[in-house]
Amino acid sequence: MKSEYPSLRWGLSTLGCPELTLPEAVALADQYGMEFLELRTISNSSMVFNTLYLPENAPCARQLTAAGRCRVLDSAFFLAVQNDSAREELLKIARTADDFKIPYI
Repeated sequence: MKSEYPSLRWGLSTLGCPELTLPEAVALADQYGMEFLELRTISNSSMVFNTLYLPENAPCARQLTAAGRCRVLDSAFFLAVQNDSAREELLKIARTADDFKIPYI
């Protein structure tokens, strides 16, 4: 599919298709010519940092991020919560972003 606006860089948010696995979301983005994916939900989970490691998602996640198609790893993390468990969750998200070479959380 060719865009009428070639200077825009299009993307798809998985928030609109939370039930899809990562490979299914990538296929949907490809079908509509979307270059980027915003990972908000995968396989009905908003804990995307955990779902990227699932066997059905990990190879696709590595290909997606190696191609630079995922720039932001979203999470269900709340900055207003200040305790040790919240801090550990944020560190897990940051480690996942580093592991998959996603530059922003």
